[in-house]
Amino acid sequence: MSNHICLVVMIKYPEPGNVKTRLGREIGMVRAARLYNDFVLAMIARCREMSFPVIFSCHPDRSEEDYRKWLGTDNPIIFQNGTNLGAIMQDCFEQLFLMGFVRVVMTGSDIPHLPVKYIERGCKALDDNDIVMGPAMDGGYYLLGMKKSCFLSRIFNGIPWSTSQVYPMTMQIIKENRLKCYVLPALRDVDTLDDLEELNLVCPLPGQ
Repeated sequence: MSNHICLVVMIKYPEPGNVKTRLGREIGMVRAARLYNDFVLAMIARCREMSFPVIFSCHPDRSEEDYRKWLGTDNPIIFQNGTNLGAIMQDCFEQLFLMGFVRVVMTGSDIPHLPVKYIERGCKALDDNDIVMGPAMDGGYYLLGMKKSCFLSRIFNGIPWSTSQVYPMTMQIIKENRLKCYVLPALRDVDTLDDLEELNLVCPLPGQ
């Protein structure tokens, strides 16, 4: 893979009450934060298999020193900026395009079952497509990739985030702008205890 392409992983510091709060209301915020921590470490392990740069986009609630202690020093860090999810993602793409990347693929850090082959397929798909998306079964998406030459900021504006309309509305905007989109297989997000059980993931016990 060319150094002109990168994967960016969106990350929050695993502070109880600030991550996986929907799940936390079912299993407790401390257990949910520990689970999220495990998800991120699993993603970092997968990143070592990538043949292109992997960058962490971190929520600015903690210092770079704190993130480095947690995530290590192998990957570059940028910080998120924006008042909502759409603005944060748009800013992230813009930061990376300014850094010289011409293709950027973004994913979250809380999908422990995301196969490396899906990420690599998404990156490769940008050879012949303008955009790549990985739909989530709840109506959102777990992966988004774009070329700098086809950057479409409209898909980050006016979207009802955290609803079942995110993916269909985004796809409609892409179609209206006549951009070619490659769609990856759908995956289930991990937001509830039912999701954990369906995916056969282990929930930390109290005290662990």
